Amino acid sequence: MDQSSVSGSRIESEVQMEKRKQIFTWCLLIVMIVTLVGVVGFAQSNKGGAGAGYGKTPAELSTPETEQKADGRAAQGAKEPGPPEIDTISHASGAYYYEHQSLTGEELWSAIGNFEAATVVSTINRDHSPNSSFVIPGFVEEGILSFGLADNQTADNLMERDWAVITVLVHDPTIESPYEATKYRGARLVVERISDLAEIERLQETYEGYPGSIYVRVVKILPMG
Repeated sequence: MDQSSVSGSRIESEVQMEKRKQIFTWCLLIVMIVTLVGVVGFAQSNKGGAGAGYGKTPAELSTPETEQKADGRAAQGAKEPGPPEIDTISHASGAYYYEHQSLTGEELWSAIGNFEAATVVSTINRDHSPNSSFVIPGFVEEGILSFGLADNQTADNLMERDWAVITVLVHDPTIESPYEATKYRGARLVVERISDLAEIERLQETYEGYPGSIYVRVVKILPMG
């Protein structure tokens, strides 16, 4: 193989790599937009001060009414499924189009714990406007994540309003699809900040967390879209 052939192959490889980067960037931007719209919807459905839902416990959050609003399906235990509701997390239709590409259970925790996933954390500002950022959470134990955040808006929002939606995406080239942008697996995690001081102290001591770490508990897992 002559030098010109090698150079041509290298250029072609670089072009393909650049295309993949562009696709990945657009996917993340789309996820951010969808999640931001959803968080605004979540805030609007919980208006009143900082939001009527913000002071509730996970058990109180999972009432039939909020279950129906959260995932666009009839409340659990209903005899007959009701009509689809608007999903207040993503404002998409009541149907899930990528449920078969969901990350759940050990796969989900492993992707987060091994830093294999791209994560977008969406919170609500004090004026109810949305905030979204690329933040890498740490895996603590099943159902609990941690953030070692600097003094920024995401940290302020978590401390003041307790709730966030974390979108988790992992590229999977084995997915059969003509569109590279849909070759992802993932989930959306609705999380609540852990505020109990005894629980925070236990987590800090058990897992040797960084001083000032913010711990959140996953209260609901939804398909990525």
